[in-house]
Amino acid sequence: MNAFYQRKFFILTAHPDDAESACGGLIAKVIQNGGAVTNCIMIKPSVEIDKNRDESIVRSELEQSQKVLHHTVEFYSTPLHSNGRPNLVLNNNLVTTIEEIAKGYDVLISHWREDSHQEHRICYELAQSLARKSFKEFWCMDQTPYNLLLKVPKNNQMAIKKN
Repeated sequence: MNAFYQRKFFILTAHPDDAESACGGLIAKVIQNGGAVTNCIMIKPSVEIDKNRDESIVRSELEQSQKVLHHTVEFYSTPLHSNGRPNLVLNNNLVTTIEEIAKGYDVLISHWREDSHQEHRICYELAQSLARKSFKEFWCMDQTPYNLLLKVPKNNQMAIKKN
């Protein structure tokens, strides 16, 4: 076992698939080496851009991911905008709520500040606020720009499965 991975990692993401697509390999390695990973997802499965994907499909994919990676998932109940889409806004209430969830972790991972997705950037700003408290390290993850992912054929982005 590698002691580097035997720590508690708190991953703050906007969406249910962000951690898997940005650092799924790291999650697997941490768990395999006796560490712990919690992914705090700010936007719970709700209205999708793709009308062929509904909340039940997204939740099923997340459950499958958890079975493979063995990480813990926490959802923040982001309020919805009048248009039905999530309305993630950085404010003192949000920071205080997530600070309570994030107590006792060693490493904080979130989106990076140059990310093209507005909800990812809000997570970065939230993580910046959280990092000033109890974390020993703050890492940023990178992903393919969201607009490019929409051009990739469906079911061709990744396959996480147990062999």
